[in-house]
Formats: sequence, structure tokens, C-alpha cells
Amino acid sequence: MGKPGRGGPRAEHKVSQEKRSRKKVEVSAKCEPLDPFIPVFVEKRKNLRKIGQMKMSAPPFGLRLRRVADRIGGQGQHAFSRLGIRLDARKASLVYLMHEGGAATSTELAAASGLSRQLVEARLKQLVAANYVTSAPSPNDARKRMYSLMPEARADAERAIAAMKDFEAVFRDLWRETGLDANAALAALEAALERRPLLGRLCERFPHHQEAAEETVP
Repeated sequence: MGKPGRGGPRAEHKVSQEKRSRKKVEVSAKCEPLDPFIPVFVEKRKNLRKIGQMKMSAPPFGLRLRRVADRIGGQGQHAFSRLGIRLDARKASLVYLMHEGGAATSTELAAASGLSRQLVEARLKQLVAANYVTSAPSPNDARKRMYSLMPEARADAERAIAAMKDFEAVFRDLWRETGLDANAALAALEAALERRPLLGRLCERFPHHQEAAEETVP
């Protein structure tokens, strides 16, 4: 009777494990270009599950403000759509300015609305693409462009503006319901931030931020 293999069954089991490990390495080597992304993807899915289970009891003010603005914009757009108004409600303020004041440049519309020029130009581009607004070189300066309502969009714009005015009454009802005149509060907040921006207020309240703020000044 021959001698059993060196190490017996345990050694054979170890050799078998090593073969399986080598096989896994060979397979993973063939998939090497994808491997670095797999753990990241798995980790992201774990994080998404965690985030989905989270609920803020007291969201930061900026987040709450953005949520309310998004909700008003979304519900306004839903109302416009149900009323048969073609205009995107989030662009109604620019259309109102062009309806009341005629053709204007993006700079003039930004100054009148208080919105950033970048946002105004992005919305104007969308309005032009939707054949709601037309764009033409300024007669005084060919480098500038003048924006005005398309004649065929004027009737829709007038319906949108009428709805906007009715919404102002709805908002006044909402202020009475909530016991808060949000329009007046936001106007006061806007004026306060114009007088003294957030960074100055942050550094005054927490002086340790001052040094970092000074280091990043160009």
C-alpha cells in the first residue's frame, strides 16, 4: 500500500484553495479595466441607500429656501400647463418685463429682475428656442442683442401675466394662513444681505474663518 500524500487531507485542501485563488486572480486580471469601478459603484449604492433612509428634522436654511422656491416654481408650472398656458412659469418674470417695457438686452433684463446675467441669458436662450422670444442685434450697438416677444406669443404672454397677478392674491392668502408675510420677510432679508454679505457675517460670528478667507483673496 502506497504512502499517503505529504500533509494528508489538510494539505490537499490547502492546495485546492490556492488553485481557486489563482483562478480568481486570472479572471480578475482579464476584467482589470472594470475592477477599479466595481467597489466604487457598490459603495455608492450603499451610500444611496443610507441617504434614502435619512430625513432631516431641521434642514439648513439654504436648503429649505431652495426647496420652497423649487416647489413654488414646479406648482406654478403645473398650474400654467393645466390652464393651457404655454409659457414656462419660471421664465414669467422676464416675459413680463419684455411685455411691459418692450425689447431689452440681457443686461437690462438682469438689472430689472435682480437675477444674475448668466441665469437671464440661459432663460432667454430657452425662450428663443421655444419660439417665444426673438433675438436681434441692437440698432445702437451690434455687439449687443435685443430680446422681445414674438408676435404670436403675445396672447399667451398676456394670459400668463394675468395668472401671475392672480397668484399674487393667492400668495397674500397664503401669508394670512401661515401668519407670515414671506414677501416682506424676503425683501428685508435681501436688503440685509446687500448691506453685508454672508461671508462678512460668518467671519464676525466665527473669527477663525477670517484667516482662511484672507488667504484666498486673489
